[in-house]
Amino acid sequence: MTTTQFENLPNDVIRLIFDYLNVDINLYPLFSNLNSRFDYLLADPFRRFSLNVLQTKTVYKSILPLISSRLVQLTFAKGNYSPELFFTYFNIEEFIYLRSLTFLGTNISQIEFLIRMCVFENFSNELYLEIFDYLSSIDILYAFTNLNSKFDSLLNVIPLYIDLMTITSIAEFDKHTIISKYHERVLGLRLSNRNMPNQIDLFLSRFSIENFNNLDCLTLAEPRLNECEVIRYSHITYLSVNLSKFNQLNRTVLSSFIFSSQTLQTCILNLNGLVYFEDDQIQPNLIKYLSINCCLANEFDLLLKHIPNIKELEVHLISIGLNNNALSSFSPEYICTSVPKLTRLLINNRNVQLPFRTFL
Repeated sequence: MTTTQFENLPNDVIRLIFDYLNVDINLYPLFSNLNSRFDYLLADPFRRFSLNVLQTKTVYKSILPLISSRLVQLTFAKGNYSPELFFTYFNIEEFIYLRSLTFLGTNISQIEFLIRMCVFENFSNELYLEIFDYLSSIDILYAFTNLNSKFDSLLNVIPLYIDLMTITSIAEFDKHTIISKYHERVLGLRLSNRNMPNQIDLFLSRFSIENFNNLDCLTLAEPRLNECEVIRYSHITYLSVNLSKFNQLNRTVLSSFIFSSQTLQTCILNLNGLVYFEDDQIQPNLIKYLSINCCLANEFDLLLKHIPNIKELEVHLISIGLNNNALSSFSPEYICTSVPKLTRLLINNRNVQLPFRTFL
């Protein structure tokens, strides 16, 4: 095959050929600076390289700067270029995507050297972030806060999701006061009075919800009425309220908190009791996804008036003196007119005889 014929191969085929070539022996020595097309293929930021260290430092000084950010595997074979000498010239932190470091030999000093190089603090930031995915936010903060400047920098950029649902004591709660240093990183917050009475009130007394500027998701379990004020003073887009004790809240006031929010888009209300809606408290809002487990069938039309921008609605209806006027609010024409953006409607009815069942 002539050079001209090889150059006529499509890029995908050339990339496959590159996969079978050694980076330091064949690939870069043969194709680097050959022409603009090969330089473009070699510089592909999505290409990952594996390197068996066999050459002299001169070779690596010219090649490694070109691939250091794309190197995923590094292998030292017995009797070849030693890792001590290699890392005299190159810093392992340059290899930000390095996932595998292998030494094929029996020299104890070299093995000890590799172990020192592989200490946890020398992992790439990307690998730390993958590890953090398996840890709770509070465990991350406790383990890595004030450890060193590298981890402090990481903690200032990662999103935090604080879950206090399982907390049962003041001592456990006090462990979470560390979040005051990182309140701007908190995107999700789950609070509950179920396992620890007064937890929500205690949290609000220790922390100012207004300082959680980036809080996006909020879950409240067994909240009291005054504790629901947090909904008004936050910028959340997701809210879940779970309430098992009947009549614990004035549900008219609760609904006014929710439907007066100017940022809320997703809302899940799991209440052991009815939600009531006031006709004179309708305010513009952005709610697009709503689930309510208890709603009077007679108030379905009021519900629709509160959510003009709704896209997906799930509601459990209860019939108490359902009248003909209320039945008309379930017609396809009325629903489509009231909430024109609606794309999904799921109605679970308890002893409610509704017309247009095929529509529902």
